[in-house]
Amino acid sequence: MYVVVVNEKAGNGRALKQWQELETIFTSKQVDFQLVLTESAVETRERLWEVKKASLKIKAVIIIGGDGTVHTVIQDIAETAIPIAILPTGSGNDLAKSLKLSSSPKVFAEALLRHQVRGMDVLHVNGSYCITVAAAGMDAEIADHVDRSVYKRWLNTVKAGSLAYVIGTLAIVRKFKPAHADIFIDDEKYIAENVWLLACGNTTSYGGGMNICPLAHPADGLIDITFLHSVSRMSILWKLLPKVFLGTHLNEKGVANFKGKKIMISANRPLKVIADGEVISETPVTIQVKEKGIKILLTSKK
Repeated sequence: MYVVVVNEKAGNGRALKQWQELETIFTSKQVDFQLVLTESAVETRERLWEVKKASLKIKAVIIIGGDGTVHTVIQDIAETAIPIAILPTGSGNDLAKSLKLSSSPKVFAEALLRHQVRGMDVLHVNGSYCITVAAAGMDAEIADHVDRSVYKRWLNTVKAGSLAYVIGTLAIVRKFKPAHADIFIDDEKYIAENVWLLACGNTTSYGGGMNICPLAHPADGLIDITFLHSVSRMSILWKLLPKVFLGTHLNEKGVANFKGKKIMISANRPLKVIADGEVISETPVTIQVKEKGIKILLTSKK
C-alpha cells in the first residue's frame, strides 16, 4: 500500500489538482493507497504517525507538495526502511529540480510502479532532518520573510513562486547586519568576520533555484558548506546574487567553500537556522550527515 500525503495548501491548490489526476491513474491501475490530506506540518506528522502505528505494510510515502512538505514527512521517515516518492507542487521545488523529478502525474505513476529505490544522504540539524540545504544568517531571514509574505501566495497563482525569493532577498539584504561566526568543520576551526550567510548543502540549491552549494552531491557522504563574508551590500545585489543563480560564485571574493561530515556554527548573536526552507532553530547549530539516511523512488522520465 502507498500512503499519499497531499498538502492542500501547496502551490495555491495545485497539489489537489495533481492528486486528482494521479488518483484517476491509480484507480485505473488498481493501485492500493491511503490518502492523507493535510493543511499543516503538525497535522501531517500526526496523521502519518497514525498510519505507521496501524502496522500497515507501506510500499512508499508519496508526497504531493513542495520542499516544506517533504521536510515535514522525512522527520518520521528518515532512517527507516520506508522510501519516499515526490510529485512536486510547491513554490521552489529545489529537491525535485536537483533530482530531475517529473511534475507530470502520468510520468510519476509510471516511474513509481517501476519501484527504483536509491539511497540518499540526509542532514541532521539540531535534532531535525534536512534533505536539501540547512542555513544560518541572511538566507534564513529571507526564507522566513518570504514564507510570511502575501506576494508568495500571489506569485504561486501565476506559477512564478521562485520570484518570491528574489523579492525577499532585495528586501532583507538592505537591513541584515553581518555577524561574527566561529565555524568548526570536522573539528577544524575557522573564524569569519562580517558573515552574511552560511549554507550547508546536501543538494545544490534553495530558494527556488539559487545554486548556493553547486558542488554538493546528495550521495557522497559529505556536507558542502558555502559562506559569504566581508563583502558589501551592493556587491551582493549586483555581483554575487546573479552568480548564485548560475552557481558560478565560488571563486568570487568573500565566498568560501568547504566539505565535511560534521559542521558546528556559533555566532556573536543568535542567527535563525533553516532546513529545507523552514525555520527550525537558532545558532549555535550542529549539522551532521547521515549517509544514505533516506530512501527515495526515482520518478523522472525513463
